[in-house]
Amino acid sequence: MSVPRFRRMDCIPSPETGVYALFLNPGSESFGLTPVGDGLIYIGKAEGAQGFADRCHFDGRTINHSPRKSLAVLVSEHLKLDFQGHPPSKWGLTAASDIALSAWMKANLLVTYWPSNEATSLEESLIRAHAPPLNLTICNQGADQARIRRLRSIAKAQALKLAALPIMRKAELSNVIGSIRVRSDDSAPSIAERYGLNPKSFRAALRRQKFAWHDHGASWDVARKSADWNRMIEVAIAMSGRDLGELE
Repeated sequence: MSVPRFRRMDCIPSPETGVYALFLNPGSESFGLTPVGDGLIYIGKAEGAQGFADRCHFDGRTINHSPRKSLAVLVSEHLKLDFQGHPPSKWGLTAASDIALSAWMKANLLVTYWPSNEATSLEESLIRAHAPPLNLTICNQGADQARIRRLRSIAKAQALKLAALPIMRKAELSNVIGSIRVRSDDSAPSIAERYGLNPKSFRAALRRQKFAWHDHGASWDVARKSADWNRMIEVAIAMSGRDLGELE
């Protein structure tokens, strides 16, 4: 898709309606994403009263923007992003993490605009034709979309579970951790070894997913087939790209 592209700080989005596209800046890390053609990763439309000025996703809260959620789960480990839940079903980033993601986007993404009074039909035709990896509807879904959906599902589940937990005193949390140790028969280091992961990186990823029963200095022991064990396996699959069925 050969069109003029701009850094977000070099253009002022107008209140016109139309379609826009996001591109990965040449030389920027892709985090496993496979852009289309010369860097295309997302196509969207702007139809509200503020037009382009209200879209493009370079600012705002991730909770309200699908492409920001997709980018967040891809770069979360790199940027040390923290997710938070908004029960019953919404999730996104903390305020500080939203700022960090916006800064990363402005440094690593480019944008282009097409003013149009037929934004919906133009958006659909372009998405179907190019199938950008961050578009999770309308176009044919490939490996990138499947991976993003899996990572988003993990992030959402962890964020909502954390949000639903009551506030615990440290002593109460220690009791919970102790009861888990008693019935444990698997651990984060053993899971990391089976999936070919660096144990330290795996624990860091789990910590960013807000495993509420974890206490610094405590062992990462869980009961096999428990809810927490399944969550740890999901993270291991996401990091390694290998399904549980291939290993057990």
